[in-house]
Parts: sequence; structure tokens; C-alpha cells
Amino acid sequence: FDGGKLINEFIIHEVWYSYLNIVMKNILVVGTGTIGEPLIGLLAQHKEKLGIDNISFFKRTPLSDEKGKVEALIRKGAKLVATSEAKNDFESMGFKVEDLEKSYEENQVIIDCTPSGNKNWDEIYANLDKDKRFLAQGSEHGFGPFFAWGINNNVLANDKNKYLIASCNTHNIASILKTFVLDKDKNLNEGR
Repeated sequence: FDGGKLINEFIIHEVWYSYLNIVMKNILVVGTGTIGEPLIGLLAQHKEKLGIDNISFFKRTPLSDEKGKVEALIRKGAKLVATSEAKNDFESMGFKVEDLEKSYEENQVIIDCTPSGNKNWDEIYANLDKDKRFLAQGSEHGFGPFFAWGINNNVLANDKNKYLIASCNTHNIASILKTFVLDKDKNLNEGR
């Protein structure tokens, strides 16, 4: 799985150039776990090549054992955002922190890498500007149209502003099936 290539191609070709006709290109990544941390790092390290102005990340809880992770993401060029309740704790750890509510307004793309994407949609994102694009990780079924790069890129041509991004496992299985079945005009009767 080449996450860097996937994210690079998806953001440049589909989101930025096709669907976001804006001057500033700012992304907020929600969550710094298994999916969020590497995504933030990739986007921050390659933001110039991707045509991105700012990468921000929302970390809910200021944990001393994750201070190194936050420092590394900031060194790569990402900005830390937090709730007003957590801001002082992050600042006492030595971090410059931006306001989460302001970040929701300033970012044109919000990528939710938490297991709470649907809940966050209902409670937060649905109330934001409808011209924004919202992406959720693969476990958040029902978030929006299911998208797997190279498999159903046509789904991005609809008028939706939110998408469910297939998991890495789903991307890999779908690519194999597409290569050996769909691209060869064969029928798959069973899979185990």
C-alpha cells in the first residue's frame, strides 16, 4: 500500500483541481491515531507539491507520552489545534495551539480519521459551510458515497460534499479484483 501516492493523487487530481475552486487550500485532519498521524505527516511534508497552503491537526487529549508525536508533526509543518478546554494543557507542554472552532471555519477540507466521523458529522460538520469537503475513514459506514481510488473515481463527479474513503484493506482487495476480474471482462462467482 503506497499511502503517499494514494493521498497525493486523490487530493491533487480529484479534490483540489476538480472540486475546490478556491484561493486558499487548507486541510484539517481530525485524529492522530493509526490513520491520522501518517496522513498528517504526508500532507505536511508534501504540502507545497500538493498545492496545499496549511495543514492543521486536531488532537483531543494532551498526553505527555504523545508529546514526541505532536512535536514531529509540527516539525513537518502541521499546525496543532485544540478545544479551548485542552488549549492550556497543550500550551503548558510547550506547544503553540490554534483554536478548533476557528480551524473548522478556515479549512476547506476536513478529513476525519477517528471512529467518530458519523457522530462528528451530526454534531459539527453538518453545521459548517456546505462548500467544504468532508472525508471519513473506512469504518464510518453511511458517512457518504464510498470511494476507492482507481476503482470508482466517477463517484467524485456527483454533487456530494462528503465521502467515505475505503480502508487500506478494501483498496488492496478492490485493486486485485479490478486487475484480475473486471479489467479482463471476467465474472467472479465466488471469493474466499
